Amino acid sequence: MEDAYILAAILSNPLVKLDNVAAALKIYEEVRLPHGNDVQRRSALAGDILTLNDSRFAHLAKADDASPGMLWEVGHAAIDLWKWTWVTDIEDDRKSAIRLLEDRLAGR
Repeated sequence: MEDAYILAAILSNPLVKLDNVAAALKIYEEVRLPHGNDVQRRSALAGDILTLNDSRFAHLAKADDASPGMLWEVGHAAIDLWKWTWVTDIEDDRKSAIRLLEDRLAGR
């Protein structure tokens, strides 16, 4: 949904014309690709953490007596991994994309 929002903000901007759509799409990629890559990396890491395949918690998968305190560490690792979702705002990416559009396309 966020990607669609940013793409719509870019493509609906009055600066975007048929002859500069490729440049506008490059701006979209520049703004959103790092975020998408980070989400993919974090998702893989979350899978490792929550299935106890992360090296920090592999010993718990073999423990017959894993205590709630030991599992607390797993929960905190997952929470720390996803804290960014609570403190980031998609509007920052939208503003960045529009700023890049204005910088690069306004003079064309």
